[in-house]
Parts: sequence; structure tokens; C-alpha cells
Amino acid sequence: MMRYDNFAYIWPPRPGAKQAITPSMLASKEAMGCWAQIKKQGTNNTMYVGPDRKVRPMNRHHAEHRQWSPIPQTHMTFSNLPGSGWYVFSAELLHSKVADSKLKNINYIHDILVYNGEHLVGTTFAERQKLLTDLFPDTVVPMNGVGYRVIDPYAWLATNYPPGIKGGFVALFKSLHRPEDEGLVMKRPDAKLQYGIKETANDSWQFKCRRPTKNFGH
Repeated sequence: MMRYDNFAYIWPPRPGAKQAITPSMLASKEAMGCWAQIKKQGTNNTMYVGPDRKVRPMNRHHAEHRQWSPIPQTHMTFSNLPGSGWYVFSAELLHSKVADSKLKNINYIHDILVYNGEHLVGTTFAERQKLLTDLFPDTVVPMNGVGYRVIDPYAWLATNYPPGIKGGFVALFKSLHRPEDEGLVMKRPDAKLQYGIKETANDSWQFKCRRPTKNFGH
């Protein structure tokens, strides 16, 4: 790990085009020991939370968002983070890409890259998921929907599905039916975070499988 005391862009960990798989390959990724998270239909959002606990959001193209800015409730989500250092969260923003008017200004958090001023390079995905659950211990399971726990109305925390769940990843993939559920992302829990100095720095340890749509086939 290393200190992170000032804003500096970090390319977010995400599976690139070469890590896209078909549903027929889900079982093999499960056999590798990957964990699965439901991929939401949104915009990749890296949230830089400063010592003042204000959020500076950035997209995956090293730029600020054109169609979204944090609302006051976004800052409130992170107002009680421990310590006085920076935090950086990797999330999917549910806003402009979702037709449901109720799904706006919601950040679906699936990873953490900086914890209280420490850039978490060298930590495993499993270790970072433990940090997230420790940071947000009071999450609740929503009455409807799967794949996340509610931190507050404007922040969700992704659920990790381990290998061996009932029906496996194939059944989980087939169960997806909500418009905001784009597919699955499989991530190796033992993979260590690399410096996010380029777009592909952390794409080798995760894979994505999209539901077929008019834009994406199998």
C-alpha cells in the first residue's frame, strides 16, 4: 500500500472487451473460484471522497461526468467515514441509462481503491470486500430485487456470490430479469490490486457476461 493524500486519477478495475465471456463459460469461471457480482446497467463511476467528505465523481474515460453531478444525499452517504484521509470507491451509477424514474442518483458500490488515505495496491479483492462490509455494517436486504444491500436510498453495496451457490452461476445468470441487471461480473477473490496507471491495469482477474439485448448478443 502507499499513501494517497491528494486527488490523482485511478483507472477503475473493470473487465475489458477481452474479458467478455458467453453464458456457456460461466461454470468454468465458477470452477476457477471466482466470486460473482451482478452487473448493473449504469455508468462506471469512481468516487473520490476528500477529507471534507465531498465527492468528486469521475467516469472511466479519465473525465468528469457530463450528465450527472453529486446531489447532497451523495455526500451524506460518506459523511461518517472513519479517519480524515481520502477514500476512493468504484461503483456503477444508476441514472441516465435506466428508464425507471426511481433509479436515479444511485451508486452501486462494488470495490474500494483507497481507504482513509491508503491506496490499497497489493490487497486482494476479498480483503477489499471485507473493508466495504466493515465500513457499511448496517446495510439491509431490499424487499425486492437481488444482488445488493442498501446502505441508504442513494448507495447500494454489491453482493458477492461465491462458487457453489444453489444452481451455480448459470442459475444466477438465468434469474436476472430486471432491466437494470445487465449480467454478471466474475472476480478472483485472491487477485491483488495493481496500480491503476492504465485502463487495463486490473482487467485480467475479472470477467463479464452480459444478458442478450438489442445491443449485445451472447
